[in-house]
Amino acid sequence: ALRRDLISYSEILKNSHLIKSVEHCCDHCQEDLSAGMAPLLENPPVDLWVRLETLVQHVRQDACIHLGSQIEGYGASEEETSQLIDIIDNSLKLQLKRNAQEAANTILPRMKERFSETFHKDDNAMPRTWSPGLDVPQIAKESKRAAAVLLSQFAVISFKVDEDDFRTISDAISNLAEAAGKNESSPKSFDIHAATSWPNVASDSVLLTPAQVRSSWRQFSSDVALSVQQAVATQEANRLARNRVPPVWAIVAMFVLGFNELISVLRNPLWLIFILILLAFARTVYQELDVEGEMQN
Repeated sequence: ALRRDLISYSEILKNSHLIKSVEHCCDHCQEDLSAGMAPLLENPPVDLWVRLETLVQHVRQDACIHLGSQIEGYGASEEETSQLIDIIDNSLKLQLKRNAQEAANTILPRMKERFSETFHKDDNAMPRTWSPGLDVPQIAKESKRAAAVLLSQFAVISFKVDEDDFRTISDAISNLAEAAGKNESSPKSFDIHAATSWPNVASDSVLLTPAQVRSSWRQFSSDVALSVQQAVATQEANRLARNRVPPVWAIVAMFVLGFNELISVLRNPLWLIFILILLAFARTVYQELDVEGEMQN
């Protein structure tokens, strides 16, 4: 009877310690995973899900090592250890899905931010001046394509989906930028305009449904249309401003015909001083009124 009581009590203590140990490991690995995911989700790189998968494996490995040190000497069987590791895996999956879902829920401002970075800045991260030589429609198309790539990254959890299926989803979403305003689908195998679910993707791997993707893209296109129109208007204003400058032959003619007057002004100190004061006054007024900034507005 004493032996039975000791075995029963030791089992209770062991199970209690195993539960506490795995809960501690789950809390610790969830914190590590969230901390590692935050910068990746804030500014997603091209290989977002590859790096997230690597991060999950690294956190899982550390959690398993920590768990092994916690339960060492408590007589946990291989089956019990495997069950504890399964609990850690499920905890990591839930935390990954939770963090990724939070990022996917804010996809619209993220898309507009990605569009703004590509549209309003050049390759050197300098603001565009919208000179007449720039192709505004092409720049807008490339910027929308960058936003579509970002949208495809948050549609599904990539490393849980077959590579060909994920490529089909990405191509379908990218087609939204290519066929702007057209109700046609480029990929023959998948029509995103009429789809209700992603092909061969489990529900626990879905972050945004096709309906949510279509809705986000419509709202995004509507919001960025004004930026494109303003860029076109600014470019047209710059083109007209350049056309206002007199041609070279007219400037040469004015210089030749007004050469005598110029010499008379330079030879007369009073006229020269008056003109210099007038120019300084005009320059001061120009800077104080910020004429250049007002013209740009």
